[in-house]
Amino acid sequence: MFKKRKSDFKPTPPAKEDLSKYTPEWTGKWREVSRSTLGARFERVDNPQARRVDLDIIGLDLLSRLEAKPSMERLIEEFADEHRLSYLESRALLMPYMRTLLQRELIRFR
Repeated sequence: MFKKRKSDFKPTPPAKEDLSKYTPEWTGKWREVSRSTLGARFERVDNPQARRVDLDIIGLDLLSRLEAKPSMERLIEEFADEHRLSYLESRALLMPYMRTLLQRELIRFR
């Protein structure tokens, strides 16, 4: 009946039960414009006039960890160990954050 528009597509992170199969990676569509003690600001490479994205310390930490190409499960475990959280607490914190990064096209899953 109705044709879906591209703007209706909302990418989502993988399901919780199969996190070891997916590896988040940097898309390369963004570049860092400025950095401070509170975070960093990124702008699109292909369109600098487009909306900018500000990442806090957690976002920068996640992006720096993506260089090692860990699986989503390993990323959650490392974050839990570093911040003294349980696996479930860490997953509950990171999954919405990863969804936001995915929707803004900062990361993609392979």
